[in-house]
Amino acid sequence: MNKKGFTLIELLGAISILSILMGVAISAVTKYQIKARNSVYATHEKNIKSAALNYLLDNQGEIPNKNNSVKIDASRLIENQYLERLNDPVSKELDCNEKTYVIVKNNSEIENGNTSMSDYYDEKGNLIKSNTKNLDLEYKVCLICSDYKSPSCP
Repeated sequence: MNKKGFTLIELLGAISILSILMGVAISAVTKYQIKARNSVYATHEKNIKSAALNYLLDNQGEIPNKNNSVKIDASRLIENQYLERLNDPVSKELDCNEKTYVIVKNNSEIENGNTSMSDYYDEKGNLIKSNTKNLDLEYKVCLICSDYKSPSCP
């Protein structure tokens, strides 16, 4: 008997093997896409925290008193050029700027002593002296994008 083609069983076997391989490949690609997206969100959170730190270094008059906090919106950090626009990794035409903010809480007292003094100007232009060397600030970043919300968000 002379065979010149594949039998139906051979074709079904090849198709089933290919579908199993495609299922494994799709799940692996999806896993890596989610991992890459989460690393973008983590980078955004680190950038927001660094921008808030730099903003408060330049605007020391906005540092909250002991056991108080201040909310700094991402839009203010972007407007003052401490932060670049936060692109949403899921939807490229959206950004994460509107609802994103950082809450900075002061856990220590700002001491007015003779050591490590720094000068800054308040909002009215008055020269203020402050010891911010041992300042203990806690930063809680709330990043809200299309399908992501930071764990520190209320």
